[in-house]
Parts: sequence; structure tokens; C-alpha cells
Amino acid sequence: MTMARIKNNVKVKIEVRPKKGLNPNPSLQVSKEELDRFIKELLLKKAKECCVDK
Repeated sequence: MTMARIKNNVKVKIEVRPKKGLNPNPSLQVSKEELDRFIKELLLKKAKECCVDK
């Protein structure tokens, strides 16, 4: 994202970097337990698909 500011009647473009660890959309935040459960389910699903193929 680029932000412009006027300095001595000259527009200076400055690069704005989001802070690390800051979630830009807090409504999408997921608890650690929920994430762990989701990953576990995903891995089990993948394992089942893998075994069925062989």
C-alpha cells in the first residue's frame, strides 16, 4: 500500500508496511484450538483419500 503526503508542495510517496502480527481483518480471526481442530480434520481427510487411491 502506498500513501502520499505533501511536503513543501512536493508529493512524496512513502511505502506503508503493515505491522507484523497485526491482523488487517479481525473478523476473520480464528482461535488456536479451532485452527488445530480444522488442520487435524484436513489431515485425516487427506490420509483417507490417499489410502483409497492405492
